[in-house]
Amino acid sequence: CASCTIQCILKNFCSVNEKNYVYELITPDLQKEDTLFFNKIFESNKNIIFSHESLSNDINFLKFICNRAIYYNYNIKILVYTRTPSSYLKSAYYQWFFRCNEKNSSSIRNANDIKLNHNLFTGLELLYFDCILNDFRNFEINLLDKLDEIKNELKQFNINYVVGLIPNRTNKNNLQNDLLDKLQLCNNIVYVKPSNPTWNHFLTEIIRTGNIYKICNFSPHNAN
Repeated sequence: CASCTIQCILKNFCSVNEKNYVYELITPDLQKEDTLFFNKIFESNKNIIFSHESLSNDINFLKFICNRAIYYNYNIKILVYTRTPSSYLKSAYYQWFFRCNEKNSSSIRNANDIKLNHNLFTGLELLYFDCILNDFRNFEINLLDKLDEIKNELKQFNINYVVGLIPNRTNKNNLQNDLLDKLQLCNNIVYVKPSNPTWNHFLTEIIRTGNIYKICNFSPHNAN
């Protein structure tokens, strides 16, 4: 999971460089306009890194963070990582969707509607067909449109935006190198192993098939 790996890299970097950097993982329960809580963070007078994959979902909260940053004379940089729709679907499938009966049943129905024998395809292939046939309406994965919305809503702030495409895994250090380079941070930390790896691809097909034919019942959940 790229988001978990990014969070581990940033936490590790700030721990090693704690004299100058503070890392805050802003989970959804913390995404509220708590002035006292965030003032305390900004009063550290250190470089502050906020991170969480859900931050882009709440524009008003982002405005609140930016207002606090400007109040304390901070410069603001927003780093956004995106990926192609097929890359996102593949990642999401092997983490969650393979055990989601609702999505898998929908994919099978849509394949049958266009006279495809669903038994000839993997669950991931059926998911691709499903998304293409439905024009990706069931999946909010157009992240560049989301970035345009963020830029428009935060145009009152002087923000430096950096956009990156999540690198492939050809080189195990790719994401760490790319992340710290885009943030213009020194890569003085050890390699961070991905903290939430995807399931084995053969095992996911066994589980998906078992769920479909009610041989077993594995449900999707957040912790792998």
